[in-house]
Amino acid sequence: MVTGKGGYMNARQAGYLASRLFALYLIFQAVPTLLSLLARSLAKGAIYGPDDSPGYFFLTVIFLPVVMLICALFFWARADLVSKSLTLPAAATPDVPDEANRWEVLIFMAVGGLALSDLFVELSRLLATLMSYEKPTFGGPDLQFVSTVWTYSLHGLFSFLMAAIFLLTPRAFLRVLLALRRVDGVTTQSSNTATED
Repeated sequence: MVTGKGGYMNARQAGYLASRLFALYLIFQAVPTLLSLLARSLAKGAIYGPDDSPGYFFLTVIFLPVVMLICALFFWARADLVSKSLTLPAAATPDVPDEANRWEVLIFMAVGGLALSDLFVELSRLLATLMSYEKPTFGGPDLQFVSTVWTYSLHGLFSFLMAAIFLLTPRAFLRVLLALRRVDGVTTQSSNTATED
């Protein structure tokens, strides 16, 4: 890999490498996720579910690992797209060096990647909980089961929102952050001027 000035990796090169590494991470996570969900299905005594439906097997065992592998394929094959998305137009950030912009956007995208991986974890836990559910014999609601499902669902929703914000709109988020910095800088400067007067 060609490095930047002084032999160090620049933000675009780091983004390309990070995208490829994240793809490998998703692949390594997809395999144990598949095995775990398959084991849950087998533990129920019927691989196709209580109604012997192949659709149940696809939705509970196959679907999530396949989504993970599709995401891995995207981050591997389109690592160049991740690299190209690290630059803000100079007019949007006239006071910030372009390379600094790229590193900040890369950090935001890394946070989005962590949120995406956490989303898959929460979905895996949710599926495992749903697959292992046993209806209470006394007929009342299982409050612990309902609480667990809500917990994983809310955690998953939060992770989804974080992943969407930081992966899909990292440059827009950086623009907002830079605008807040400018406002804070103007406020601080005005405060210092008033103090001096």
